[in-house]
Amino acid sequence: MHTVVARLRRQFGAELIAREHAGYLVPDAVRTDVDEVLLHRSQAKACAAQNDWSGRREADRAALGQWTGPVALEGVRDDLVLVERARLGDLRRALLDDLAASLLDDPGGDPDEAHDLALELMAGDPLDEGAAALGMRSAQRLGRQAEALSIYTRIRRDLREELGIDPGRALTELHGRVLAQAPDQVPAHEPLGGPAVPRDVVLHPARILPAPRTPTVGRRADLESALGALSAGHRLITVTGPAGVGKSRLLAEIGAALRLSEPDIYHVVLEPHAELSAGALALVVGSMSGLPMDGKDPVRQLAESLEHEQAVILVDEAEWALSGAAEIARALLDRCPGIRLVITSRTPIGILGERLVVLDSLTVPAPGASREEVCSAAAVQLLASRLADRGTERAADLVACPEQDLQTLAEVARRLDGLPLALELAAGRSPDGDLDRLLDLVAAPLDLVADEVDRERRHQSLREAIGWSIDRLSPGERRALARLSVFVGTFTRGAALAVIASPEADVQLRALVRGNLVHAAHTARGQGLGLLTTVRDAAREVLGDLGEHGSAQRRHREWYAARWRGAHLSDTLIEDVGLTQEDHLAALDGALSAGDTGSAVDLGLALFRRWQFTEAVATASPWMDQLSRMPGLTDAQSARLAVARTAISHVRQWEDTDVPGMMQSLRADPDWSIMLCITESIAAYTAGEHTRAVAMAELALDASRTEAPHHLPESLAVMAVMDGVAGNHEAATAHVEEARARIGPHPSAVHLVTVVPKLALAMLDAGRPDVALDLLTRAADGAQSRFGIQPTTTTVVNLGWAALGAGRPEEAFGWFTRGLHREGAWSPVFAEAAAGVGCAGVATRWEHGPAVLLAADRLLATSAIQLSGSLAEHVESARGDVPWPPDTPLSSLPVDVVAHRVLQLAAGHAAALSSEPENASV
Repeated sequence: MHTVVARLRRQFGAELIAREHAGYLVPDAVRTDVDEVLLHRSQAKACAAQNDWSGRREADRAALGQWTGPVALEGVRDDLVLVERARLGDLRRALLDDLAASLLDDPGGDPDEAHDLALELMAGDPLDEGAAALGMRSAQRLGRQAEALSIYTRIRRDLREELGIDPGRALTELHGRVLAQAPDQVPAHEPLGGPAVPRDVVLHPARILPAPRTPTVGRRADLESALGALSAGHRLITVTGPAGVGKSRLLAEIGAALRLSEPDIYHVVLEPHAELSAGALALVVGSMSGLPMDGKDPVRQLAESLEHEQAVILVDEAEWALSGAAEIARALLDRCPGIRLVITSRTPIGILGERLVVLDSLTVPAPGASREEVCSAAAVQLLASRLADRGTERAADLVACPEQDLQTLAEVARRLDGLPLALELAAGRSPDGDLDRLLDLVAAPLDLVADEVDRERRHQSLREAIGWSIDRLSPGERRALARLSVFVGTFTRGAALAVIASPEADVQLRALVRGNLVHAAHTARGQGLGLLTTVRDAAREVLGDLGEHGSAQRRHREWYAARWRGAHLSDTLIEDVGLTQEDHLAALDGALSAGDTGSAVDLGLALFRRWQFTEAVATASPWMDQLSRMPGLTDAQSARLAVARTAISHVRQWEDTDVPGMMQSLRADPDWSIMLCITESIAAYTAGEHTRAVAMAELALDASRTEAPHHLPESLAVMAVMDGVAGNHEAATAHVEEARARIGPHPSAVHLVTVVPKLALAMLDAGRPDVALDLLTRAADGAQSRFGIQPTTTTVVNLGWAALGAGRPEEAFGWFTRGLHREGAWSPVFAEAAAGVGCAGVATRWEHGPAVLLAADRLLATSAIQLSGSLAEHVESARGDVPWPPDTPLSSLPVDVVAHRVLQLAAGHAAALSSEPENASV
């Protein structure tokens, strides 16, 4: 150690490594200069420059310049850096992808350079559909239609052979445009070379419907039975049957059949949430669906959120949380007349009115069956279809299949009891699709289960089918599958390679996919990989036998901990953490148990950013508490956690005297130091400390301009709010216009949630409620149509103030009441919404308006929040319109009772207003 440190000091300077009582330390000032930090800063600049083609490319090239070769950490032993190497390799590919896309999206870009980049990406991963799309687009732009078609043909063949899937919709549509010789689609621009329309991301996983990767065989009658029951008015359909019979696949087919006719469809898998209570499960469902949940009474709140909705909720694998699922189902069926549930479970959930669709194994031909009977048996058709997918030409056409091959297929189907999963595993493990050896492959299951009773036979057949499929793997493949069992949900190829941690990981992974032990499918983020629950359970047993559970969990934890370390808030981060939340939570739980403070903080901060965005305070709170108590937190880690907790809870986690120390600890981290300034400015604003609020806003804006341009839109918005409060209306308008120019005509989801409400508030204080109302209405509509986001509580309450300022008090009352339903009694936002309800109530001459206004005063005082600017003016104006103070007992009651009474009164009046014809749209 002494020798290594001495060499480093000689090469890079004595200040590189300091000596402390506990050992050696790399100071913060040195750590900021390492390649990865510079890389993330360049990547953040590229994202901030989405409206500036040349700036975006310059930032991408600066980030790529941190590499001296195609492999990260070249020369370091694999066992030391395999996870980091895989993660940084993924990051490098993302930068190459972004650079190539910007060259193609920009009419003045260079298609030759884009083509070279696409070829590099395709060479690194021949199955990457995004890289193939870039290759096809660049070839088309260069006039090489034949090459573009050749790229599609090659990846289509490779996907079928390697993963058993066809190209996704985006690549297929691009192929159609190339065939039609249509011009490459370039996003619309404001001026030439101006901002492109950003990719719409999926921010709520429950709104993503599953899609079977192969045709479904033999389930038409079951599908018609389920759809017929829904059409006949049944509101609870339970698809039941043994493991491996195809319940999840039928649920996906039901979703696909309903997609065009139903306004909203949600899809939730309960297996990752085994044994959760009904309340905890309701929080999960609400968070995944984008519904506001504060944790007060999650089951009731979930029902209230869906009370007036028309939707179908698809719930998969309910047997893992049966009692919780049953309680939630009862609440939804009782209170939400427009909600219908389709559930899969190995056992019925036992609710009155439940309609069962019982799945049996696929039909198998009897011994000695005729050729026609064999060909029409669904189990034989499924087996032949999956063998054909794997390249077995002899099984591609049953009608023309030789008699001996046909009888072999029939015998295999019988031995596996027609169980779909067992048939798929057999097809996947068939050596090179050799039908002659297929019978030998499945001999053991038949011998072991011949004397079992019917249903238990199928369970045993499945267990044995998985067992012999794993036993026939090579030792390396078997170890790789075992290690992959630590994943909870869908994972990427990069994550898989990092967890397998073997020089042959890529080859082993492809073998597992070809054998149907790892399933490939298209997800919202492109290609995804996953293990069926039954396969994962068996693989975890193998992992335990190998004694590698701890090391595999560590690599899994390190992958997700590093995934967003150093990255700034973006739509991509929100989307990725949402889609992999179960794995992030499993990794966080493991880090807390192992005392791995560094990984725990990184995981917590990524999750906190997601939870802040979705206002999931109740989900975040218990994890916040655990993280804040972890031993060994550095000052910088403690500061980041405090900023995150404040941003989520709207409750300041520090004193005034703490801020200088926090700023010092974050001096080398402009991203979080600016977030601290913004959060502190907003906290001072709500406390009525305007001088301090302005000073912190100015610090945030100055730092954003020089160090972190991705923060500029929000920093400008905060500064605009402070200008508006100070009466500097011209400055406020100028900052609003600059922020709007930076976010462009198609704001990202992050900008819609974090920036636009602040711009609207600034316009309110500048005396322009009409502009504020237009901004917020457009933001709410855009968030819903593009991202499936319900308006955040901040947006809802600001809509109330804007409508009130625009002379529409009835509409304002509806928005304020909606805000009340989303917050707890002690929340500052609840108090602000209560004040809005009182103002709107007085404006509409509601008899309880003055009393609610007085109650709001008490709630505001309890929450330590002071209304500023135009908001305070509305309250003062409302007080001037009525005798003050009103005669009411609300001021003497406990705070929680006062809050409950306000909510009760407001809900009743809002319902009365909405029932009037002229207010039906409120």
